[in-house]
This record gives sequence, C-alpha cells and structure tokens, in this order.
Amino acid sequence: MQVVQEFLQPRLAGAGDVRHSLRMMAYHTEYVQHARDEADFRVYKPVDLRDGTRLAKLLDNLRRQDAINNGSNSQHMISQSSDSPVYHDISRLGSVPPPARSSRSQAPDAELLPSMAFPQNTGKPMDESQMRNNCLRLVRFLQQQGIGIQGLAAGAFTCPRDSGPDGVAKFIAEGLLRVDQKITLGLLWQLAAHYKLRRHVDVRSLEREVARLRRVTGQTVAEVGATSGTYFNDVTSQALLQWMRTACTPYGISVDEFSWSLSDGRVLCFLIHAYMPELLPQSSITSPELPSSVDEMARMTGGAEYVKLETLKAKGWTAVYEMGGAIHDDNLAALYKRCVDTNFATIHAAGEALGVPAMLSAEDYLNDGPDELAAILYVALLAEALLRLTSERRAAYVIMEFLRRRLSWRPGYMRASLECFKADMKRLEAASTIQSFWRMRCQRCRYFTVRRAAHLLQAFIRRWVERQRLQKEVHAIVLLQAGARTSGWSSRRRMRR
Repeated sequence: MQVVQEFLQPRLAGAGDVRHSLRMMAYHTEYVQHARDEADFRVYKPVDLRDGTRLAKLLDNLRRQDAINNGSNSQHMISQSSDSPVYHDISRLGSVPPPARSSRSQAPDAELLPSMAFPQNTGKPMDESQMRNNCLRLVRFLQQQGIGIQGLAAGAFTCPRDSGPDGVAKFIAEGLLRVDQKITLGLLWQLAAHYKLRRHVDVRSLEREVARLRRVTGQTVAEVGATSGTYFNDVTSQALLQWMRTACTPYGISVDEFSWSLSDGRVLCFLIHAYMPELLPQSSITSPELPSSVDEMARMTGGAEYVKLETLKAKGWTAVYEMGGAIHDDNLAALYKRCVDTNFATIHAAGEALGVPAMLSAEDYLNDGPDELAAILYVALLAEALLRLTSERRAAYVIMEFLRRRLSWRPGYMRASLECFKADMKRLEAASTIQSFWRMRCQRCRYFTVRRAAHLLQAFIRRWVERQRLQKEVHAIVLLQAGARTSGWSSRRRMRR
C-alpha cells in the first residue's frame, strides 16, 4: 500500500487521501509479503536446481506464457507467486510479465509455488528433506499436467510394483536431488518439448507434408522406412524425423536420428534445398569423395572396417565417427573438416534469411559431439519456417490463378490477349528469320574460308609435285649427259691407240 500511495500521491495533488479515494472507487488494496517473493531464482550452476524452487518457477512461467499464446484468459494462469512487484531473472527462461491483479484473485490450478518450501520461510538454508519434498511436489505436479516424464525412469525398477506413478515420481525426485545429469537435462527437455516445441511444430501439418512429398517424389513407405514407436517418447520429434527422412531420400541421404545423421550438415542443407533451391543451391553442398572399394576404405580408416561400404555411401563419413572410428588420411580428414565448416556456414546464411537462429555449429560436432536436443529444436524451427514459406507460396499461386481467371471474364480481355499473342508470334517469327539469316551468313563465311584453304592446299600440293617431277627430270638428264661424256672419251682413247 505504501508503494501505491507514493506512486499516486504526486499525480493526484488536491484529491485528498489516496487510500480514501481508492476505497470510494471500491478498490481495496492489500499486500502480503510471501517468502517466495524474496527468493533469488537466478541459476549459476546445476546445483542450484536441486532444491526444486527454480524448476517450479520455470514451470510457472512456461504455463503462463502458454496460456497467453493460446488465447486463454491470462487471469486463469496467474499463480500466487506473481503477488510480488519484482520478477527475478528466471523470467528470462520463457516468461512474460503477468498482468496486474488483486492478490485475492488466485488461479485454482496454480498451486505449485505456494506449496514449495523456501529458505526465507525459516531464515536458514534448506535441508535435504525439504529439497526432496519440493522435488517430489514438482514431479507429481508434472504428472498431473500430463507431461511425459516416465521415460526418465526407464529401466530403473526391477520390481513391477515400484514402477507405478508414485515410484517414478520418487525416483525422478531423487535424481533431481542428486543433480543427476540425465534426469535433470531430461526433465528440462520434456518441459521444452511440451511447452515450446509444440508451439513451432504442428504434427498434423508435418504428416500432411510427408504425404505430399511422397506423392511428388513417388516414394513408398518401404523406401522411406517405416518407424515403430516414438522418438524420445515424443510424437513431435518422431514427426520431425519422418519429415527429414522423406525430404532427404531423393538425394540418397539416410537419416536415422538427430545426432550423427546431422553432424556433417548435409541433411540440413538438403532440407533447405528441397524447399528453397534458389536460396541454397545443391552445388554449394560439399562432401569429401567416398571410397569405391572396401580396400580403399580400410586404407583411409587405418585398416579397421568400422562400417560397411553401403552404410558409408548412405551416411557419409559421419558413419565412421559414429562407430568410434576416425579418418587416418590427414588430407582427407582436413578436407572433411573444411566441408563441415562450409556446410554449416551455408546453413547459417540460409537460416538467417529464413529467420532461424544459429543454434548449431560445426565446432559442436567436430569437437564435443552432436547435441541431440539442440538439433531437434533447430529442426523444429527450420520446419516451421520452411512450411510457412511453402504455404505462403502456394497461397500466392492460388491467388494468381484466381486473378487470371477473374480477368478472363472481363470484356475485351480475350481480344486483348489474342492481339498480344499475335504480337508475340510476330516477334518470334522475326527473331527466327533474323537468326536464320545470321546462321546462313556465318555458314557461308565458314564455307568460303574452308574453300580458300582447300585451294591453297591444292595449289601447294601441285607445286610440290611439279617441283619433285622437275627435279627428277633434271637429275636424269644430268646422268645421261654424264654417261654420254664418259662413252665419248672412251671411244676417242681407243682411236688414238
């Protein structure tokens, strides 16, 4: 109340007591300081998540934003944690500022944060029992919201009685308390997939797009590869994987998952090329040359046959790295790294034009290995942008066709179209005549050039033949004269004797 009074008093000078004026207008201001209003929700390291309060705040922000994006009444999703006028840095993880409301109007389904224990309640750090209870309340609340977290406890129970919802909740809560990397990251991924991924990907639209691609390219389910089950226990991820397979099958690229299949960048390049060939031409997609025989592959991989030659041709050199191998040819390894850098640079340039942020990089795949969850989010954003552009382009084609048909019913439109067609035909005939005359002139010039060259060659040959014949005749005459002289000298000598 003191904050409201200090804010309104200078602006309502001469109006008397602000509180009295507000009460006259039926506004009863109340303020209750809760312990969660004093909590610091900033996350500096993974250990900060083990008490469950920051995860609960993140869940509250995601649910509030999801309600606003879905067009529902924002008052329905405001929890008791928004009574405080200050919102902490955890709101950067997907929250929006909640609308101002009275502390009496509380949402009936936002009961998580008020039930959590905070260190400000007692003024002492929380012990493990309080943290465990917070994590257990969080996991049970997620189960009530229908978020699929049961996969995080897969294979953890030997007895079927312990694999119920309560046993799964206790196991996941213990994992959060121990800061188990798999369980903590898996829980964050399930939150992102449930509240963020479905906003960017419509499963039905992806299924229709897959069916359209199969019709256009003439593919069958057997050629693309039928999948059983769901990827990451998530229908959206499975639909994205099937879409990537269908789009990349005409280019001879095999896609089995979101990790190593995307490591060289070719799959993402072909996805963009399939929809926007003018934005990313196929000539800009680079890949090292693959071996043609098993012996050549063994020489390049150091004598070890990590994969079969058919698998290598379908997946590229990423299949070798996926099996724990490496390229032992230094020149080929350097060329592979350059190709990966070039492909991801091309992807980032095309993604910038499509409005997709650069979430993946070549260094992530070359140094640290593939990040599967980041790849799924990036493919989801890419699918949203490409399908939106495709639908907009189809809508433009439909509008243009409608306008053409609409204009064809105008008076004089057909006559004008016929005159335009005749003018185009005249120009085409004139161009054909000019081209024929020019071709004829070029042909005649080439003919005369060849004929002059032939005449010169013939004259040279005749002259050479005549010179050879003349030289032979001169040589014969000289021989005859020499013989005649020799016979005359011999006869005179005999006469003298």
